[in-house]
Amino acid sequence: MISPPGFLPKLVIVAAALLYLSHPPVNAQGAAVNSVQFSPDGTLLASANSANQVVIWDVATGERRAAFPALEAYVVFVAWSPDGATVASASYDNVIRLWDVASRTLRAELKGHGGVPFYAHFSPDGQSLATAAEGAEVIVWDLATQTVRHRLSPPGDIATTARLSPDGQALLTAGRGGTVQQWDLATQEVTATYDVGGETLTTALFGPDGRVVAGGGSAGVIRVFDEATGALRETYDHGVYSNSFVMTGAIVASVGGDGTLKAWSRSDGRQLYTRGAHRSIAFFVAASPDGQTLATVGQDRRIRLWEAATGRLLRTIAGR
Repeated sequence: MISPPGFLPKLVIVAAALLYLSHPPVNAQGAAVNSVQFSPDGTLLASANSANQVVIWDVATGERRAAFPALEAYVVFVAWSPDGATVASASYDNVIRLWDVASRTLRAELKGHGGVPFYAHFSPDGQSLATAAEGAEVIVWDLATQTVRHRLSPPGDIATTARLSPDGQALLTAGRGGTVQQWDLATQEVTATYDVGGETLTTALFGPDGRVVAGGGSAGVIRVFDEATGALRETYDHGVYSNSFVMTGAIVASVGGDGTLKAWSRSDGRQLYTRGAHRSIAFFVAASPDGQTLATVGQDRRIRLWEAATGRLLRTIAGR
């Protein structure tokens, strides 16, 4: 791994996940996996690793289907376009890259962030991409023209999440400080603030139906609010730093700094299970489009697939 100038091993925030980079650089034969996302049809996974690669995996077999050309910068996050044709990656050279999945080639580079981008999320229509970066900088890109459509500055000194609403009209941001902000993209003004608590939030997202907003992070507590009224509706406590969480219609699942995966029932709030998902740190969790499968990644260089309802381990992939 080629480290960018001035970057010392430190706590690095990746989208809805804080990555502890206290481990030494590793090569392509043993790279920590930083983030993972299911394709829109649920058949593939895209992962980012500390060998500066974006890799595509077959969910059913665990086989490596493709790897895009390695970069000279640490890759921290990946996101799928709604049509499954493009994967976006965010890396330590401050560049967002768009990769063509079919041809395995670089389609475009989006340059405009002054700091490291940690998160990327496509709009439902695939026409926009929201990214969050150091310096509390959030950009919404016009993908047709590959230009900046909106540039927002949420409070704090770092942005960890830029999550577009199901209708594409609003944006959630989070980062340093314990609040999630909702922005109206037409006016570029904050329309709601949700108080989650804690020093840093790693994840903010809309519920599947867009009617709730959730946030969580350094305090280990995940709170779910009514989107319209701001009323607190659900609370889940991971017990340690929550690096990332995901919410489906049925469950909330979180991975933490202790390497565990925990899940709760949204219907009654009871904890469903705790699993030792990864040695040391679990960085990120994603849910399949149908909500039936969870994927987790961590510092132990593995991708693990779990049955969402029961926590049964389905498959382990050597994520390199």
